[in-house]
Amino acid sequence: MSKNNVQYKFSSTQVDLPKEFAKELMEWGKKNIANEDVYTDPKDPSYGRENEIHITLKYGLHSAESDEVKALLRGESAIELKLGTISKFRGDGYDVLKIDIDSPDMHRLNKLISENVEVTDTYPTYRPHLTIAYVKKGTCNNLLKSKKFDGKKFIIDKIIFSSKVHGKSAIKLQPLKKRVFLGGTCAGSDWRDKLIKKLDIGFFDPVVDDWNEEAQKREIEERKTCDFCLYTITSEMQGVYSIAEVVDDSNKRPKKTVFCVLKKGFDKGQLKSLQQVQKMVEENGGKAFDNLEDAAKFLNGETK
Repeated sequence: MSKNNVQYKFSSTQVDLPKEFAKELMEWGKKNIANEDVYTDPKDPSYGRENEIHITLKYGLHSAESDEVKALLRGESAIELKLGTISKFRGDGYDVLKIDIDSPDMHRLNKLISENVEVTDTYPTYRPHLTIAYVKKGTCNNLLKSKKFDGKKFIIDKIIFSSKVHGKSAIKLQPLKKRVFLGGTCAGSDWRDKLIKKLDIGFFDPVVDDWNEEAQKREIEERKTCDFCLYTITSEMQGVYSIAEVVDDSNKRPKKTVFCVLKKGFDKGQLKSLQQVQKMVEENGGKAFDNLEDAAKFLNGETK
């Protein structure tokens, strides 16, 4: 059961935006979208202006009960999202005026639910968005690419389970944890796996099977937004770009830069050079370590 008491075939999960923003957006819609441009269907009240400002996380869940999703999200931290520009979906006889959403967290949770709960993928490609209104074809083009709400950020502390039978219930998320970007040696090194077991904070692992443009953009964004950027160097390193990254970060964002050199396998000359880099990072205001245990304690807030 959802908008205007419409009965849906499947259950869904969604994110509700704060009431203050929802009110602001609906008032903006009333001022900028003429009534004659709004698409309605007397047989289906789900069309028209959106009066429940939300972002769908996953539609198509078979179960009417929230238990599975609640168990799946146990331990998950609050999620972050950022609004983009206004755009359209082209529908059959109407357009959907919407705001694009940038949120790696929502993509991750969408995938988590899709892979662990019985679902029917009505929309296999996930494109998170916030619907403003259903409008008649060809109308409201003057609003496209508007940056009225572009860049607004929200931290969401609960997921709404919308049952096809029982209505809505909230699934609380844990307080947002600090996060660390795990940069440094790849080349099949297992240092990330070892460190993650020691962390009490969130993390972003940039190592992916398919290094494409999307993965590159996300890595750049995560380097900017994570609370810490850790660069761990091991003797398995095959290039020196991570050294350049840590020096660059220690100059631009020293308080969040952490450099860890795992000495095993390096010769004396190599270690001497790396220790000079560690010294440079510390002089710039960053932190340097020579083992994962001490690095983890600092990241977890156990040491300063």
